[in-house]
Amino acid sequence: MGTRSQTSLSCRVLEQEGLANVCLVGRAVTLVRAKIEANLPRKRGAAAAGYEKAINRFYDKVRPRR
Repeated sequence: MGTRSQTSLSCRVLEQEGLANVCLVGRAVTLVRAKIEANLPRKRGAAAAGYEKAINRFYDKVRPRR
């Protein structure tokens, strides 16, 4: 019989404003499994009121409610 190596993968979500990457991280490799993007209005001016709502919708996509 051949030898079996056990591999361990970890799931990570890398977030920044309007962009999230869902990755599987292994010992020697990182795989990007999903990319979630959202357009966000600027934080200044008249669009500032819509920024909070847009960022909350983005986070709802990234972290679904259970």
